[in-house]
Amino acid sequence: MEWLQLDEASQQKLYRWMNLCRLAMYDHPSIGADFYSIWLGEKTPYKTGWNKVTPPKDVHRQPFYVLISPDSGWTTTRKPSVDDSLINHISQDDIAPFGETSLCSQLRVLTTEVIRLNPADEEPRITFERIVSIGNEPPFGYANEAEAITGQVFQDIRKSLDQASFSLAIFQTPIADLVTQYMRFETRGTLAASVIATLLAYYAMKYPNPLRPNGTEIYGEQIGHLINLVEVLEEERRSCDLGTFSRYTYLALLLARVASIMCFIGVLRTDSDRLSTQFRKWDQYIDEVSAHKLWPSFRHPIQLVPLGTDELRAALSHLWNRDGIYPGAEPLENVNDPEERWLALAAHSKKAPTRDVNVFLTVEQLLAPGLIANLKMFLLAMSIGSGSQSI
Repeated sequence: MEWLQLDEASQQKLYRWMNLCRLAMYDHPSIGADFYSIWLGEKTPYKTGWNKVTPPKDVHRQPFYVLISPDSGWTTTRKPSVDDSLINHISQDDIAPFGETSLCSQLRVLTTEVIRLNPADEEPRITFERIVSIGNEPPFGYANEAEAITGQVFQDIRKSLDQASFSLAIFQTPIADLVTQYMRFETRGTLAASVIATLLAYYAMKYPNPLRPNGTEIYGEQIGHLINLVEVLEEERRSCDLGTFSRYTYLALLLARVASIMCFIGVLRTDSDRLSTQFRKWDQYIDEVSAHKLWPSFRHPIQLVPLGTDELRAALSHLWNRDGIYPGAEPLENVNDPEERWLALAAHSKKAPTRDVNVFLTVEQLLAPGLIANLKMFLLAMSIGSGSQSI
């Protein structure tokens, strides 16, 4: 199964299975399952008005705030200017084990259906089992794993440099590999984003360039580059087929999370008021793009092509939301038959081009021009110092 170029519009259940995998692996399967339960109406922790969501006590993650209104929502890490008594408090300590959730049950059923489409393909079964395995891990306890992966990457880079290998690929490949693993549901999004953000931060700050010694400026350029890449993915997905739309959305959410983590790190490490303000503005902007243009696309498949009575009930009970919706679905608001909706979606998708996500995994796409120039200068200095003529 070629995950990164799959025609998801070829089969309704394949499309739904892929999207539930994305919901599970964007953050952590248990967290994706929690959102799924909320969408189905199984639990209602959020109330109209401001809600404060507090991570578990042993997790070093800041609380975030969610504003719920009758026809929309809003997510931010900034405390709203309202009295605390008017804020509904939610703890993430009560997230259910993944194996006991409706998302796991629905994914199990759809995995069986997808396997029937091609019994010789083992990937759907392997993927489901991997998601369940990751779902059994603590939702927030990935710091040690991220540190181990990052440490191995830097060890590999040092080894390459010791062996006089001075190609930009030694910096780009680890990031591209993590993105590919995420796209193939082999690693969870929070883990991949944490490692990628750390790598990019080190690339900008720890590999010196005598012509541009201010690594903080290069760090800022890299954040701006990621934000621009998210904007490109969000815009270009609208003219593509259904599978490309979904994959571009999934990739954009990962890169947006990387940019947000880098903004958070930047605020903590810079002494410049100007840069601190810029990092905060970028973080707020990318948070809004994720919350209002990208994240809603995870919910639309339930709204557009509900499977089973629980999803159908949820689809009928919620207002139609156009935020981040696939363009082929925009005229279908008054089409109540899910099968008729699917046929219309598939027909629109067949007329649109399929794009390869791999084009965004090159050095030029993943790294900002300033960071590339910085790393080239570092590699040149290393090459001269070693007497090598190859860069």
